[in-house]
Parts: sequence; structure tokens; C-alpha cells
Amino acid sequence: MKSIIKKNSPYVILMIVIIVLAISIPFTIAWLSKDASIDGTINIGGTELQIDAFFEYTDEYDVTTTKNAFNPIEAPGCYDSEKGLLYFNGAMKSAVLEQYAADGEEYNEFFLDDFKVQITVTPDVTSYLRIRVYDEWTITRFYSSFNTEQVYSIYHEGENIFPFNLVDNSWKVSGETGYSTLWYYDADTKYVYYTEPLEKGTEVTLPFIFGGDSYIPKISRTYSDTCDLILNIRLEVVQANRFSQIWGIEEIPTGGN
Repeated sequence: MKSIIKKNSPYVILMIVIIVLAISIPFTIAWLSKDASIDGTINIGGTELQIDAFFEYTDEYDVTTTKNAFNPIEAPGCYDSEKGLLYFNGAMKSAVLEQYAADGEEYNEFFLDDFKVQITVTPDVTSYLRIRVYDEWTITRFYSSFNTEQVYSIYHEGENIFPFNLVDNSWKVSGETGYSTLWYYDADTKYVYYTEPLEKGTEVTLPFIFGGDSYIPKISRTYSDTCDLILNIRLEVVQANRFSQIWGIEEIPTGGN
């Protein structure tokens, strides 16, 4: 029987998606969880938000495939609607394909490398938007000689303190047009801010994430790694002239991606 050793229990990923909106003066905060679901369209205080998460990749024949991360048929096992969590492969795609595909072994085919998120917002008042991404990385190391697994949590690897790629011009090759790269990750608050206000009554679609810093699996003659990534997203929308009081910051952080 395979024995399992667990180390460094994974930290708890906080809550499901929560949208915060200041809608009056004195301000009112409204909270919404939408039945523990983060997919679909959400309306609160007259503001409409929609999160689209999907996997997109191009094969050797230059054919692009897109799979909705929330759809259990297109991406089975990727989304838990009760917990509001996304589950996918955090290991580097090229390394996994080289390791497993050549041998015909099974692997999680939904990779961070192919993962994309975009947000559509229609505010009923001029507003600011910020997003917090909670990520949990779990490594399973299998020792073939001892038929033993060791499971432990890690922080993301790579030079960037935010392990996901904020959208830039490279996404335009997929047909996205008409947007600016105005996201900024602030290490102090650990939020990603959209640095310009969203105009009242104007629908805007904001490409947000395209892939990230994947885990490079460690492989040797005696063991092999897999990496599971769990993702949770929190959105906050606040009336533009109330962000300081509600978010507790003096100004919207800027500085580029």
C-alpha cells in the first residue's frame, strides 16, 4: 500500500468571491456571495460584473482551443461551485508533457500556462476596481523505490512576488482589442488595482490574467513531482470618491504592470 507523508498543511484559502460597493453618502457596503459561485453575471447596487475564466491553447496545427473553466463538461474537475474554487495544474506544461505524455501516463491537462481570466464591469456610478487573488500550491512527490508520496505546500516560485501574468500586449494576438494595460499589483495591500476609474454606465471588458509562473517539477531517478494549484478570486468595486475611506489608502497605487 502506498504511504503518504504530509508536511506544512496548506493554508486556508479565504472565502468565495465577494464584491464590495459603496453606493451612497454616508456610504453603505453591500456584500454578495452569489450562492458560493464565482461564474456568471453578478448584479449588486446597480453594478454588473462578470468573471470569465478559461483555458486557451494552440496545437501543432495552429488550431486554437478554448475551454470554459467553470464548465464541468469542457473542464471537468476544475471548478467547485460549492466552495467557489478553481483547481488546475500548476506545473510547467512543457515539463509535464515531456515527462508524462511520452510515456502515456495520465496527468491534469488544465495548466496555469493556458489559464486566462477577464472581468466585465458595468458600474452604476464612477468606480474603482481592485482584485485579490488567493493561490495555494501543493506539491506531491512520489518516491518510486519506496512506493511513498510526500505532500507539502509551497509558495509560488519565480522572481515575481505576484505569480500570475497581468495582461499585456501579447494577448492582443488572440483578437483582444480596445484596452490599455492599466493593472498594477501593490505588494503592500496584495491587491491588483485597475488604475483608472470605471465610468458610470459604461461596460468595459478587462483582460486580467494570462498564465503565470508555473512550478518546475523536480524529477530524478528516485522521485517525480506533480503540482496542484487552487485559486480563489475576490473582487472589490467602490464608488470613486469613497475609495480612501473604504479601502484605507490615500491614493490608488500606480506604476504599471
